[in-house]
Amino acid sequence: EYRSRCDEAARLTAAWCGWPINPGSEQQLKAWLYGVDGLPPQTNRASKSKVSVDDDAIAALRQRYSLPFDPDDEERHPPTVDTALDRVLAGGHGVLEGRAIYARSKQLTAHYLEPLAGRARVYPRTAIHTQANGRWSTTEPPLAQLPESLRDIIQPDTGTAWVGWDWEAIEPRLLRGYARSRFLADVFEKGLDLHTIGLCDVMGWKYPSDLCRPHADSAWVEAHQWQGKDDKRRRLAKVIRYKKYYGGNDASDIPGIHLLQLPKARLKHAGELILTSDPDLRVWMRQTSASVAKNPTVRDFTGARRTLLGSKGQAAAREALNFPMQRGVQSIANLAAIAIKQAVPDAIYAWSMHDSQQWQVSLERLEAVLATIQAIVERAVTVNGIEIALPAKFVVTR
Repeated sequence: EYRSRCDEAARLTAAWCGWPINPGSEQQLKAWLYGVDGLPPQTNRASKSKVSVDDDAIAALRQRYSLPFDPDDEERHPPTVDTALDRVLAGGHGVLEGRAIYARSKQLTAHYLEPLAGRARVYPRTAIHTQANGRWSTTEPPLAQLPESLRDIIQPDTGTAWVGWDWEAIEPRLLRGYARSRFLADVFEKGLDLHTIGLCDVMGWKYPSDLCRPHADSAWVEAHQWQGKDDKRRRLAKVIRYKKYYGGNDASDIPGIHLLQLPKARLKHAGELILTSDPDLRVWMRQTSASVAKNPTVRDFTGARRTLLGSKGQAAAREALNFPMQRGVQSIANLAAIAIKQAVPDAIYAWSMHDSQQWQVSLERLEAVLATIQAIVERAVTVNGIEIALPAKFVVTR
């Protein structure tokens, strides 16, 4: 199926151009997009000077010169030729759409499907030493990037199940403790909609009358054509918030940000706007950035340390803001893994994706151990003297 998508993507680009352009050829793509079509040349993020048609460049061009798309949706559900044709007929750019299908299909085929074809079992390699923030790295195959549509290619052994989970808003919860944030305390204790609040701050909107259930304010819903929790503008506010948490401020380069219809000058300061409701966090971020300029060492709530070797100025500040959150999440994951193995010795660590883990247990023991695993995963931690709850969503894969 994915090989055929590559072939059809090539036919789509050929039909658009009038000659058989190769969507996998960097030289031909540059010649057509920047030469024939005259689109503004994009540069490689690393070199900041080399003209590029890499994935980031194509995504930026698609958002501006084809039709807007949701990167998260495409990550979970890779685009098909049918969806590309619909986008082209609606005014999209045939080469950009064809290239997106070709590149994603080629990646999934080369990284997952071809190496795994005919194999009855995989033994993923888990490395705990490769990332500065302590996160585990899963390779051979790289399961952390496995899209939802392909996750059924790996399954538990017969007679067993995987118990997996995702912690809910774990990084903002940790920030509540680090910054002693009264705003985040209210959000989690009262169940407020964090990202709708953030969107209102960025847009300059009045808050809905019910910050737990914005959809209950019919006048507010009508005024802003609100689509609920799946509203793409709310998702963009979430992206802006997390970018700010990690030391960024400028939202103008976020894919799909044009949906907010804000002037670039306002987007440049969107990170600060997102903190309008949270002065405690703003103070903590400034203090952390200033502290690391004097002493290039930063720790998470468990005491895990990172010394910022070679990082200066804004780069050091970003790393100082990143580490307490990312390492804090991984410390929680490490402690959970140890506790699960101690409490349920017959459970087997299977694999992990980002901050979640999958543990294999026998179907006979599933009912008996599930509550134990859930209690370990959701046990509270203490950050800066504040008890932080860690709710999680669990999924059992049989």
